[in-house]
Amino acid sequence: MSTLAWFSLLSNYDELEQEYGLLQVGWYHLRPLHSTNIPPLVWLDLSLTALSGEIPYSIGNLKSLKHLDLSRTQLSGEIPYSIGNLTSLEYLYLLGTQLSGEIPYSIGNLKSLKHLDLSRTQLSGEIPYSIGNLTSLEYLYLLSTQLSGEIPYSIGNLKSLKTLSLSFCGLVGSLPKSLVNLRQIITLDLESNMLNGTLPSSLFPLPFVKYINLSRNKFSGGLPSGLFNCPKLWSLLLGDNQFDGEINQGFIPPSFIQVFELHLSRNNFTGLWVLETLLSSMPDLEVLDLFYSGLSVMTNNATTYVNPGFTILGLASCKLTVFPESLRSMKYLSTLDLSRNNIEGSIPHWAGEIGRDSLQYLDLSHNSITSLPQFQWVNLVYLILESNLIGGPFPPSICNMSCLQLLDMSDNRFVGEIPRCVGNFSPELWKCDHPSSPPPEDEDDEDEEESGFTWKVVTLGFGCGTLLGLVMGYLMLSTEKPKWFNEIADSVEYMLTTRRNKRRFIYIGR
Repeated sequence: MSTLAWFSLLSNYDELEQEYGLLQVGWYHLRPLHSTNIPPLVWLDLSLTALSGEIPYSIGNLKSLKHLDLSRTQLSGEIPYSIGNLTSLEYLYLLGTQLSGEIPYSIGNLKSLKHLDLSRTQLSGEIPYSIGNLTSLEYLYLLSTQLSGEIPYSIGNLKSLKTLSLSFCGLVGSLPKSLVNLRQIITLDLESNMLNGTLPSSLFPLPFVKYINLSRNKFSGGLPSGLFNCPKLWSLLLGDNQFDGEINQGFIPPSFIQVFELHLSRNNFTGLWVLETLLSSMPDLEVLDLFYSGLSVMTNNATTYVNPGFTILGLASCKLTVFPESLRSMKYLSTLDLSRNNIEGSIPHWAGEIGRDSLQYLDLSHNSITSLPQFQWVNLVYLILESNLIGGPFPPSICNMSCLQLLDMSDNRFVGEIPRCVGNFSPELWKCDHPSSPPPEDEDDEDEEESGFTWKVVTLGFGCGTLLGLVMGYLMLSTEKPKWFNEIADSVEYMLTTRRNKRRFIYIGR
């Protein structure tokens, strides 16, 4: 082949060498052996290979390069300062490598750059001020790194930016006021840093933003009214901060109608929301987390059913006093958390209609529930009923839940015999209680999207109470496999250790 305008080096080096007459596919021999007048290299893709070692300083000689992808390799060391010589570069992908050290200041020379992804690396230090020179940049990904310091004021120069993702770093300080210049932004993701201060009112509304994630920071103060006036916003995540102030339903304007996902959990808000009014005013809402938000939720138990497409509802510690009848229409609900409320009496007979075959997580713990209906959730995986006033015999309908992996019925008033059907539970149900705090999350695991939970481990033993201690004994005797049971106990200990390295992307409840 006489000319080579671009090539993609994927995995089969030998075949590429034979076809193009390359002397060697390596860092120092990226030129054909037999031709001297080929066009300069403009595309270099070495991603998803076993490439290791450091990026050589001579990479800066490829001055016509427009696309450089070295992602998901074993590259280590620092990004060479000569990277700033690639002034024609438009796409730079170094994600998923072992690169360390600081981002070189020369990165600011790449004024043609449109995409920059340095995420999931060991890069540290501060984001260089020169990042503001990349005025053509549209996508900036620095998530899951060891970057620290403040977000530079120069970030406001990136007026073409559509995605800013700085989540899971060690960033501190308040948001720079220059962010107001990012009028083209669509995705703003600053999750899991140590950012603080109040949200600048001048920043909102953003005309094109669809996704805002400021969760797991130290932001405080009230929410600016403009935040609820972003006309295209569909996902707003503000959980695990120190926000306060009153938010009543009248504070939310009609322009908020299109929102699909709303997370306000673990803050210090005040205000009273009527559940049915909220659901009817936001017909596209499918995910709502208000647990430990400080907000109070009441229900008028209207018979008008809304939001049948709802999938996740977290209302833990929202001062609910009755089981909301509006849940009855939620046929696709997968996660429901009504724990730590003031719900009294019997769970209504129609509760089995909630979620139907979709419901997988149900937490009704720490209420004053006295009796249960016939369970119809055959695909339920997590059932948490601890710390209620439920009496009577062991609910036989639980025996139909063949998918259960976590069952917590401790601190109740059950009496009578344990049905033999408990021996038919899923082999993975060896957990009778669960910890008082959720497992830590692994910040490096981004592949598990908003699909549910990955932790499965809780303690096992007579600490669950007499009933569940008997269940454990029954399983040992009925299966006649004490050795097998000891192996289960060992595996529980192992999983308790390894779950610290698992991420649960959606977390509803305690």
